[in-house]
Amino acid sequence: MSKLQKYRFVREFPTGDVVIPTILGGHFGKDVVEEFKNRIKTDFRGNKVLTGDESSLDYFHVVELNKEWTVQDFNVYSLVLINQMLRQVGLRTANQAEIERLLTSRELDLEHVIVCSSLVLRSGEDPNSYLARDLIKQLGDIELPVMIPLHQLDLRVDDQAPHGLAFDIRQDTEPVHAPVLNSPFGYFYFNEGFVNTATGLPSKVEVPKKENRPTLWNSHLIKGDRPPLNMRSYSTRNSGLCSLSTIDVWHLNSSNPDLAGTGSVTRTIITD
Repeated sequence: MSKLQKYRFVREFPTGDVVIPTILGGHFGKDVVEEFKNRIKTDFRGNKVLTGDESSLDYFHVVELNKEWTVQDFNVYSLVLINQMLRQVGLRTANQAEIERLLTSRELDLEHVIVCSSLVLRSGEDPNSYLARDLIKQLGDIELPVMIPLHQLDLRVDDQAPHGLAFDIRQDTEPVHAPVLNSPFGYFYFNEGFVNTATGLPSKVEVPKKENRPTLWNSHLIKGDRPPLNMRSYSTRNSGLCSLSTIDVWHLNSSNPDLAGTGSVTRTIITD
């Protein structure tokens, strides 16, 4: 029998099948959005940061791109809640190391999108000092800075917190200590070959020449020249609590303090 006969050919995947890792979308993505909206009403008092009512942006919705449904417009709070839902079916959002491997393998097309993987906790100071101090209290005696994957957190109502929401450390939370996260506020370059495959973070960074330094517009969309060949750019700071996102495949941003912000190019990667 020919080896070719072992294959089964279909024109489209059955709606009940989801190949992972993948960018959240399709019929599964639509069902996630529906359940997400129900959870906001039942568990989070219709919190406006989760529903998108605090601005003209709809923070979390489904759009049709290339004849496929794609879920977009995530913020950090919504991603933590999404993970609480995904655990029901053994899934989670990708961590930074997994995103880095996908960038290298090009298994998914991540150009021109933003993918947020983690929180970066540096100190109990600003930005986000209330949330930072709360996390430090939960973590106990731990060396900072640390990267905390979003899939290792839970979301809770906290009337004292900004936006009325805070994060709970889970029993399975494993913060990753990484001194490179605590560089002075600014922009750096790193060689694609100098990435710690266990963490997805650069192991060595360098200060770019002033005329080559990348610029960010609205903290999301990058304008200007890209880094030199085989190099990527990296932004950081040395205090407080920020998000960690990969932007347009060549920029790693660990300096964004806006945990409630989002944009139409944000996506999330789900895996097991």
